[in-house]
Amino acid sequence: KVERRRAPAAVRNNERSQAIQLITCTNEILSRKQWRMVRAGGEATITAGSAHMFPDMTLCGDSAMTQILQGWELKMPDVSIDNAAFIRDAQRKAETLGLNSCVIWNFSAAVLFQRHPDGSFSVLRRWNCSKIKTRQQVDTYRTEWIAMLEQVLSDINEYFVSGTFRPAGLGEIIPDTVMGEIITRNKSLTADALTAGSRTDTRI
Repeated sequence: KVERRRAPAAVRNNERSQAIQLITCTNEILSRKQWRMVRAGGEATITAGSAHMFPDMTLCGDSAMTQILQGWELKMPDVSIDNAAFIRDAQRKAETLGLNSCVIWNFSAAVLFQRHPDGSFSVLRRWNCSKIKTRQQVDTYRTEWIAMLEQVLSDINEYFVSGTFRPAGLGEIIPDTVMGEIITRNKSLTADALTAGSRTDTRI
């Protein structure tokens, strides 16, 4: 009996695994900075009225992630940074979230869009990592895209500091994954306040 040798398992980079890497690296960068952006997240369902969306990455202005500053859409390098569907998806989510900026990222390049009062979008900034052309090179040139990421975040922070970009208010959108945490925190605070109030007000 002849035994067939199995071919070695092929490891293929995909958008989900690289999105995790992007979020992790973003949080590592933000942890060292005193920037307007405090934390990055992903996999959160964003509810805005009756619409539900899943941004690949969100930049938030607080550690509880209740203040969304910006949404990012992620693709791998085999999707052009100029792909119309890619761009429109990011812009549509910015509109629904009430944000006036968004970013698309494919590791070889990043583009920052600004939304104008009339609802139109224009390219505000563009960054490039010329060494990355394929999915495989995302791992090979990890140091290079992390350097680009830090520059992108630094430039975006300046727009928030200057007031060019604004966050979405808590009343406009709330990440579903954060709602439980908000309720839990307020429950404890409310209980403490009622306990303290009952000592001086018998009606409570």
